[in-house]
Amino acid sequence: MKLRKYIGISLSLLLAVTACGCSDTKKVTVEITPTPMVTADPNATKAPIAGPTKRPEAVFTKTKDVKSLVKTMTVEEKASQMVQGSIEYMTPDEMLKYGYGGVFGVAFSLKTTEGGWKELIKTFQTSVKQSDSGIPAMYGIESEHGVGYLDKSVVFPQNINIGIANDNGLTKKMGKQVGEELKLTGVRWTLSPNLVNVKDPRWGATYESYSSDLDRVKSLAASYVEGLAEAKVMSCAKYFITGYSGTYMTKENKAKKKTDDVAMSEAEIYNALYAYREIIDAGCETIMLGSGSVNGVKMHENKDLITNTLKGDTMEYKGIVVSDYDGIHTLDGELKQQVIKAVNAGVDVLMETKDYELCRKYIIEGVKEGSISMDRINDATQRILKVKKDMGLLDDPDNSKLKSSVKKAGTSKVRETAEELVEKSCVLIKNKKSVLPFHTSDSLKIFVTGPAANDIGVQCGGYTMTKQGKTDASLTTSGKGKKQVIDGGTTILAALKEIAKSSNLTIITDEKKAKNADITLLCLGEKPYALDSGNTDNISITGPCGLDGNKEAIKQAKKLGHTTVTLIVAGRNVRIDDYISDWDAVVMCGLPGTEGSGIANILTEKAVFSGKLAMPWYKDEKDILVKDKDNNETVLYGFDYGRQY
Repeated sequence: MKLRKYIGISLSLLLAVTACGCSDTKKVTVEITPTPMVTADPNATKAPIAGPTKRPEAVFTKTKDVKSLVKTMTVEEKASQMVQGSIEYMTPDEMLKYGYGGVFGVAFSLKTTEGGWKELIKTFQTSVKQSDSGIPAMYGIESEHGVGYLDKSVVFPQNINIGIANDNGLTKKMGKQVGEELKLTGVRWTLSPNLVNVKDPRWGATYESYSSDLDRVKSLAASYVEGLAEAKVMSCAKYFITGYSGTYMTKENKAKKKTDDVAMSEAEIYNALYAYREIIDAGCETIMLGSGSVNGVKMHENKDLITNTLKGDTMEYKGIVVSDYDGIHTLDGELKQQVIKAVNAGVDVLMETKDYELCRKYIIEGVKEGSISMDRINDATQRILKVKKDMGLLDDPDNSKLKSSVKKAGTSKVRETAEELVEKSCVLIKNKKSVLPFHTSDSLKIFVTGPAANDIGVQCGGYTMTKQGKTDASLTTSGKGKKQVIDGGTTILAALKEIAKSSNLTIITDEKKAKNADITLLCLGEKPYALDSGNTDNISITGPCGLDGNKEAIKQAKKLGHTTVTLIVAGRNVRIDDYISDWDAVVMCGLPGTEGSGIANILTEKAVFSGKLAMPWYKDEKDILVKDKDNNETVLYGFDYGRQY
């Protein structure tokens, strides 16, 4: 991978400014609690999906030359480009009036069909076309594991699985196919991939990380970006620098009021920057900041890392720097001071849940008062417009030329890729007396039990139709009639039943007939969650994040006394030491997404185990990140562990 300049040359100067009591590089405390992404306010006013008020006098922008366009724009128009609002609050009429640079997110009121998404995008683009500048708006949603907010789309395995599979070619193929499905919605910008290399499984963002190993993270993230670029979809790498080695902040640390500051040595900063260099070279033109601090300097005001290093001679990044969702609010002072600090540090786009208009106003005031230079505003605007041009927005704001290689979401070709990733991301942890695989030629009777056996929502996890995700079981009990969180997928149980139709396997689900089985297939999992809602000091499979019914299913399996094969469907390596001695075989399935058939395939010899753990599997929470004098950890299974049959 090339570096525009040798990063290490300038790091010594950088550290002199950003380091705070960090001369002892042997002592590196890496603790960060990231600001969570926007959670929908149930009392919020929903943005109406309606056309704008007509403004015949509006000026339509015709030029496509970025530098020429910047010269014609007013300060007000430039400030508008620098803010983006949440769809939970922003309305088409506001877009018409102010010509904001973009919109992001998903609201509960949105239609999640292809037509519904296209209608939404068209409504906002029609509005902004009639604004004073007429510059098209960017719309961004997260699609780390597929277009999880589109009916019948393929939900790929979560990043924890992609790290286990560790297949760059397949990851690139996934990126392209996700991009092609995303284009069906009219969205051209995905707020992914995530470059955080999580080391503490107590953090609810664990499954968003490819691995605890930064080299694996940057390699797979780059492959995903390359795939998206082939589909002509813009990526957004996150969370710049402060996401590096992010860990969950324990209750003990919170009680001691420890901050979200990340202490990083010169070598660690170099490695983190090098990871982003690789992503930039892969074609990533937007980078989102993390909300923490590095060596005492908050990221959203860290001019040395953003302007001098990322955008300066060190890396010469030409894209845009985006704030974390409401990320500037981590800075000291009132909102106006926060805006000024962030913009002057080099932040080009402020992603704001609902304060987007106030931020626009304060950018304008900052310029007029002299606290923000015109050069800084021009630089940000030019960067934003270049990205929009590269995205194709300036030439095709109405998406009339936007074509996808797939005719609809959920085609068999895309599902096959996801299924292969599922097969490659299952880890065989234990296999006593070679109970696995199930030989389909044998007359085996398998009792399938546990709350993860037949639930697409559990398989997919968070960021599937809603930010936090839902279980199918919760839909069934809600009385709304919908059986699965997202249609078109296959559960583990359904896939096994399909295999049984053409084999000698017999699948039993009736508890009254369970005693007649030869084998118990125990399917355990976690409740869907995202970020802080998944934070826990207790990562036991029967702990607070474990599925309701896990404990009962474990007891039932033990009582039956059959040979027991346990599947773990979870976003992290959960604690299982209390139960594993009772199980003959254990398979870590991660969060496989909609294609549960991949798990059934690997259980029945249609595929073979090749997955290796991308993070250590701890025996107990007290062992997490604790090293002895020889720098060794106490783990149940180490990094890169994985058996074959």
